[in-house]
Amino acid sequence: MKQILSIIIISIMPVFALAKSAETISSPNNKIRVGLLKADDNKYGEWFLRVFYENSNQSSEAIPKIKLGITRNDISFENNLKLLKFSKAKRINEEYTAIHGKRSHRKNSANE
Repeated sequence: MKQILSIIIISIMPVFALAKSAETISSPNNKIRVGLLKADDNKYGEWFLRVFYENSNQSSEAIPKIKLGITRNDISFENNLKLLKFSKAKRINEEYTAIHGKRSHRKNSANE
């Protein structure tokens, strides 16, 4: 029994090791989450974003993979990216008066 369990655990481990999460940010109502992920544990590598949407306590992947970087005809800046730093998400609440529209007093909230 222990051998079967250890074989299952060893076979599942590479699936979890494919993407390492560096940071996740959520929308103010927590329905949209964006995760910054890295393909491997190296210092430099390929980074990408994944977008998840939560509806009725069920999370679904809205956008599976957004590669980060720039590709030109002569050179590619996608594979040797390094995350230097990131900061905590800051809550932004704005109130302003609209020039036109049905409501003149507007409110906006977001995470930066």
